[in-house]
Amino acid sequence: SAIPGYWLGELKAGVKAINTALCNAGRNKSAFLFYTDAHWNFSARMSPKLLKYLYRNTGMTKTVFGGDIVQTESSDYDTMAYLWNWRSQLKDLPNHHSVVGNHDDGNTTDGLFPQNYIYGYLLAAEETGDVVREDSGLYYYVDCPAEKTRYLYLDTAWQGATSQQQAFMKNALLTCPEGWHIVAIAHIWHDTDYTVSPPVPAGINAQAKVFLDLF
Repeated sequence: SAIPGYWLGELKAGVKAINTALCNAGRNKSAFLFYTDAHWNFSARMSPKLLKYLYRNTGMTKTVFGGDIVQTESSDYDTMAYLWNWRSQLKDLPNHHSVVGNHDDGNTTDGLFPQNYIYGYLLAAEETGDVVREDSGLYYYVDCPAEKTRYLYLDTAWQGATSQQQAFMKNALLTCPEGWHIVAIAHIWHDTDYTVSPPVPAGINAQAKVFLDLF
């Protein structure tokens, strides 16, 4: 189905803003599209269409997904159907990379997603020759020499800030070429206070604080 008409005005304005920013940045650009918390059985079915529209009409060349393709984890069949549907629609997007969200860990479905499923369904399809990953594949980095940027994809939702991940991250930071940017992506950064409306971040999530302290 087509993109709803009431979104097109916002998309067209976004296209203009993106192309202007890319033009102004020139060779200094470090840019990507970002979306998160897709929760497939809600509005996520539209996400790939919106992303593809932006790809067709802008100079963007990469996309980052911040985790939670799953919503309810209601049944094994439904959850796997969401993942396959999502994957099939993303195949035309170049340089698409993901991190694991707290809904993706399968706790509600008694560990539906053990580590090999998380890797196989959420992350493996995004491997490129530039990926440097830890053996589990749950955290990794991708270098973009043209942008002089190292994209560091962290796991705050599955195993968390383990000593192994901290060591991997330290090495990624220390070996990053001089003068490069580092972009860190993870699913959970803030604890949120839901007692007020609208909700506000109440503090840095403990997992994220470990990583931030490493910087």
